Amino acid sequence: MTPSPGFPSRVAAVDAMRALALLPVVVVNALTYAELPDAGFFSSLAGAPWWDSAAVLAVATLLQGKGIALLMFLFGYSMGWARAPRQRLRRLLGVGLAHGGLLYQGDIVHQYALVGLWMQGARRWRWPRLLRWTLVWTAVGSALALLSLALGFLVGFGEPTTGPRLVTASTGSAWWWLGASGFFGTLPWALLFMGPGVVAVVSLGLIAGRLRLLHHRRWRPWWARAARWAGLMLVLNLVYGVWVVVELHQSVGMAAVGTLAMTWLGPLTLAAWVPWLLLRVRWPAWLVHAGRNTLTMYIGSSLLIVLALAGPAAAWQPSPAELTLAAAMAWVALAALSAGAAARGWRLPLEALLAWRRA
Repeated sequence: MTPSPGFPSRVAAVDAMRALALLPVVVVNALTYAELPDAGFFSSLAGAPWWDSAAVLAVATLLQGKGIALLMFLFGYSMGWARAPRQRLRRLLGVGLAHGGLLYQGDIVHQYALVGLWMQGARRWRWPRLLRWTLVWTAVGSALALLSLALGFLVGFGEPTTGPRLVTASTGSAWWWLGASGFFGTLPWALLFMGPGVVAVVSLGLIAGRLRLLHHRRWRPWWARAARWAGLMLVLNLVYGVWVVVELHQSVGMAAVGTLAMTWLGPLTLAAWVPWLLLRVRWPAWLVHAGRNTLTMYIGSSLLIVLALAGPAAAWQPSPAELTLAAAMAWVALAALSAGAAARGWRLPLEALLAWRRA
């Protein structure tokens, strides 16, 4: 991105949080992969030992819904002071569609790219227009999320199915077809019901970026007021996590429906937890560096998940606790790779692709 005059080209806190936001994404994607393409969310915990329930409780309480929402917000935040060339966004869209169609059907990159292309000129909008835009899309996104939640309870969305799954596909072509048809088949639905929420969160991030809300010390009193709610949000997330675990011991379907509550709980939690982190955490250099190659980290995590859980490796069949630990370790390895490259001034492959310019 090209920074506006008077704004820094990189912000340490933003880079660090971008890398940190990938931890929830990697762990949740790993735990839910076994249920793709069209079954529930987390796998059933019926008959599972206590440590598997504890692992899912920790993920549902601390990670679920936070990573995606924070990445959306930070994408908009960067738009608040830097212009992303249209060609870069088109390449990002291509990467996202290829990722969803070839590797992992839960891709989120294509939505960022589409929103970025659509809101190309929003950085220069006057405040009244930007605020109206954000309020409208927040209302629309919330209404559609509420409608999805209601439909889920009415029709039993998320109930376990007996259809084929990615982890049991017998051939590579069968695995690819299941994933690609799942991604492109649900793409219109996802854009309709999730797109407005993405626009809303990105727009909120854009407003915050224009105000330099995350990296200007004049906002410290606001951070302190927002951080007071961090404890309450932890309790609410814990209640949600306990409910999910209890439901997974009985009905995967109701637990899957309940995850739609993260449409609100995730962003609201971040509104308290991010200021708490800004006040208390001194971002380590390795995490800041890791945040400069997050696209390759994200796609790389999908590749590791597929290699570990699909095809010949499907015989592993890890427990939720084992998979949570393995996913966290994968994030550490990817972050170390990204940090090492960035510290030497190198771009990883996908970042180099986005930055490449024809001679």
